[in-house]
Amino acid sequence: MLSQVLNQYEDYRTVVVGLALYQTTHTIPFGVVAAAGLITIFPLLAMVLLFQKNILGGIMEGFCYGKSVPCYVAGWNSWY
Repeated sequence: MLSQVLNQYEDYRTVVVGLALYQTTHTIPFGVVAAAGLITIFPLLAMVLLFQKNILGGIMEGFCYGKSVPCYVAGWNSWY
């Protein structure tokens, strides 16, 4: 993991590095790692669901940029 090698300070570890450090030589606590992974994913999932229309609108705007004809995307109620 590049972030673990380049980062020298414990206070600035990424979540992935922190989860990887739960491993020991002989055991991996799968329950703890799975719970921490789910807790990590929830805020990201909430942000994507909250801003879903804006994210897809930006993707469609980039797709239709530079077209010589108006671009209509099925499922969207507007011309791009």
